[in-house]
Amino acid sequence: MQAAPLPAGTPKDPVGHRVDADVTFTARFQRTDIPDPTGTYTVVYGAGAHGSLKGRTTLTLDAGTVLTAAMIPTPVPEEGYVFSKWAPVNP
Repeated sequence: MQAAPLPAGTPKDPVGHRVDADVTFTARFQRTDIPDPTGTYTVVYGAGAHGSLKGRTTLTLDAGTVLTAAMIPTPVPEEGYVFSKWAPVNP
């Protein structure tokens, strides 16, 4: 029996995934010999509905910078809600 692909919105990391149907997680790999990028980029964090963010929400970083926990604002949910995940959007 072949498992169905992940439905839209399913977490990409199996940790925390609640199993209620057949599911397949695929390990993906990235080349390591890609040249380092150059320049600077802007990282923007936004709060979705029913919450806010505590901390810096806009960063200007050199290409190749690896984000650390200290660079990420804290999600603060409204009463009755919990933070569920970050959703990256690349323009």
